[in-house]
Amino acid sequence: MIKVKCPDCEWSQFSDEMVGMTPCYRCNSTGYIIEPLIEE
Repeated sequence: MIKVKCPDCEWSQFSDEMVGMTPCYRCNSTGYIIEPLIEE
């Protein structure tokens, strides 16, 4: 599993900004989502 910036959250535009101020259902306002690491 890898931690990636949430594509649906405007906080994902910022690298060092605090997250959690903008509601986002996908990442639960964390600014990040966990995705499975695909190994081909």
